Amino acid sequence: MKDKTSTDIYKVTVADTYTIYTKNGLKHRANGPALSIGDKDWYYIEGNPATSVEHATYRELNESYGSETDALYEKTTPSTSDPIYY
Repeated sequence: MKDKTSTDIYKVTVADTYTIYTKNGLKHRANGPALSIGDKDWYYIEGNPATSVEHATYRELNESYGSETDALYEKTTPSTSDPIYY
């Protein structure tokens, strides 16, 4: 399992007209478009295309809950009991 806090984040810019951001090999950018060519922007979240509205919602939720949720997730331990179904 890959570490959730991976730093495999890359930015490639070519001649100020083409920029792409990737995380763990997938197009991704939490705070803006992951792909810009000229004056056109495309948004991606973990390799999945997103509209600017979807991306804005992702960004808002990530800023509000991301760090705290990730920190809580890292503190969890696997359950040793059988699951309870309701």
